[in-house]
Amino acid sequence: MILEDQYKQMLEELEEKKSHLKQVRPPTAIMKRDEHKIKLFESNLDQALIRYNEIQTQNKRLRQEIDVMRKEQRNQLRVNKNLLKDIQAMAENAKKLNVTTYAG
Repeated sequence: MILEDQYKQMLEELEEKKSHLKQVRPPTAIMKRDEHKIKLFESNLDQALIRYNEIQTQNKRLRQEIDVMRKEQRNQLRVNKNLLKDIQAMAENAKKLNVTTYAG
């Protein structure tokens, strides 16, 4: 009888320890699922970082193109301003010539 009682008590302790172990350490299937999720998230993060870097590179290139276009625009405005001055000077000369031609 004593031996049977000890046996039952040991089985109860074993079941308690197993249930405690399940609470403390998740089952292998849950761990594998979590590892799979972590790998998916890492993969998504890597893809997002690659896309981010591509966009950063494209943004840098476009900013450089914009800077070049701004320089070209400044140069063109300067040329247009000088041409406008030349046209105005020629128009003044033409007026003077017309006045002297008709007055003369």
